[in-house]
Amino acid sequence: MACRYTYKGKTYEAWEFEDVLKAIPPTEASVFMPGIASIPELPFGQKTEGWLNLALKRIMVMAAEGGYDKVAFVNGEQSADRYDLSKQVDVLSLMPDSNGKYTLDVGLSSGGTQTHPGLDFNGVEGLIGKELATKLVDAVDARRENTAAMRDALKRDDDAEYERLQEAKKGLPSTKLTGLDLKVGGEGMKTFYDSIVPNAVKKLLPKVGGGQMDAVQVPNPSYAPHVAFGIDVGGGTLAAGKPTREAAERELKIIKHNWPNAKIVEIPAALSQPGFDVTPAMQDKVKTTGLPRFSLRSKWSDERIDSLINQYSYLQNGREGDTKAYATFVKPSNFLNATATKEYRKELEKEALLLMSKSLQNNRSLFI
Repeated sequence: MACRYTYKGKTYEAWEFEDVLKAIPPTEASVFMPGIASIPELPFGQKTEGWLNLALKRIMVMAAEGGYDKVAFVNGEQSADRYDLSKQVDVLSLMPDSNGKYTLDVGLSSGGTQTHPGLDFNGVEGLIGKELATKLVDAVDARRENTAAMRDALKRDDDAEYERLQEAKKGLPSTKLTGLDLKVGGEGMKTFYDSIVPNAVKKLLPKVGGGQMDAVQVPNPSYAPHVAFGIDVGGGTLAAGKPTREAAERELKIIKHNWPNAKIVEIPAALSQPGFDVTPAMQDKVKTTGLPRFSLRSKWSDERIDSLINQYSYLQNGREGDTKAYATFVKPSNFLNATATKEYRKELEKEALLLMSKSLQNNRSLFI
């Protein structure tokens, strides 16, 4: 007799319970797997607030120690656009598989098709995201139920019910997505970056000596003087870039033959992003008292640094003074880790050049 499992008042066949095990926390799943210890939960991973605050504190420490003036975050729309499947995929098709599973066909924009059989909902979600997975799985399940009901009506010789179900089938959602249907709404991304992150930052800033969240101007990577105006042919796709609006209007008259809905869009030189200033009080707190969960950096005297320089010293460009200039830009811990002159030189040169280069920049922003 096949094994059955009961979880939260519901009984599952063995093949069904495999999917349940994958979805429940490891500490609960281990009860049904004798001899297998549960994997400890990720520290700070139980709630979004825990790991988010840890990450935000790390960003603030990086910004203060790195000498940055501002920190900027992507917004929800930008993050959703980053994972927009319509830029890589032409068509998604989901079909019913055996044992309640699914087969996903992915038609790539670059050509060719990828087929993924034997998937449960989590498997489909892992490939195309929760929003599109929900659309396709719900559509397949609705058609499954409709087909089963039609078979039952045939067995009962219920012609009226069969015809009703056949007519209802025409209104069921498609199990294939193309074009604009592939553009993920990104509601989760928008909620996280437009609401959850700003709210967490607002609560954290006063505790670390910061001010208020504000708009931070960062250079727009899509902007250049010769492409200040673009022509959007749909879905944010720019077909051409021109230096002036007049030039863009001339190009638009030509493009409209193929793309009637094309329009001119201005490409800003800078993007306005949510963020905050790295205040002197924040820098002082990081250096003097530290932040919760982050220890203070070791303090090194000039005498200690001089002794380490003498131990691992070398001439840079033939001038001994440059050695001291380079060394003062390097993290003191690197002196302790240096065990061989050759390794020390490589590490010293790499980090010193990087940090010295950064120190020459003004009004620098850390864009997360």
